[in-house]
Amino acid sequence: MSDFIDISMLGDKELESKLKNIDFKLQKKIVRSSLVKSMLPVRNKAIALAPVKTGKMKSSIKRKTRTKRGITRVSIVTGTAEELGIEGKYYYPAAIEYGTRHQPAKSFMRKALSDLKDSVLKNIAAHIRAGIKKEL
Repeated sequence: MSDFIDISMLGDKELESKLKNIDFKLQKKIVRSSLVKSMLPVRNKAIALAPVKTGKMKSSIKRKTRTKRGITRVSIVTGTAEELGIEGKYYYPAAIEYGTRHQPAKSFMRKALSDLKDSVLKNIAAHIRAGIKKEL
């Protein structure tokens, strides 16, 4: 495991060097918090864009954070088949998002992220800056 977190995808060399000068545990805390906070608008937009028939899918949209092998991922997901009461093998949120032979895609999850991508990256950098400033 490395002793610093790679945030080079943000393209901010100054921020990257400041983060490297902080204890690794604190780096993880700051970056994880930044990712979680920055994805909230994407979740909200996905909820706003989600088509509604019964409202179950729309109300199941949530932010999911997972760390594996030192890599933290924050995703916006719909509820599981069990949470949505889906019996059988067809997961309808995927059919809505990607479409089927019989219905065109109504991409609400990918559209939310696509529309807010630049703002999410700026927010991540801003939250990391604030976290570093708070800890120094």
